[in-house]
Amino acid sequence: MAPAADRRDDLKAIARMLAARIRDLVQQLLPYGREERGEWVALNPTRGDRKPGSFRIHLHGIRAGVWADFATDDAGDALSLVAKAEKAGIKTVQLQFVDIHGAAKAKAVPIC
Repeated sequence: MAPAADRRDDLKAIARMLAARIRDLVQQLLPYGREERGEWVALNPTRGDRKPGSFRIHLHGIRAGVWADFATDDAGDALSLVAKAEKAGIKTVQLQFVDIHGAAKAKAVPIC
């Protein structure tokens, strides 16, 4: 089993890779959202929202992939966004990502 520091580095690398393609990702995971002032505004996938507004994901720059739900004060990165939208745990999403892309690719992303 990998040390906790290695696992955290892997998770950060995966989150950065997902953030690099955040526009495609939100359109796939949250298709009923819309772009508004550099953010994707959508229904929260885990709540019974009636209209978009409080759930937002940054699409550009250093904060790309960072999301927040202002109704619940919940927030996270692109990896936790995938976990939330898929109603899965971080570990499950990490394993799926490694299965698809390979562990070496996840480790190849430079730390900013």
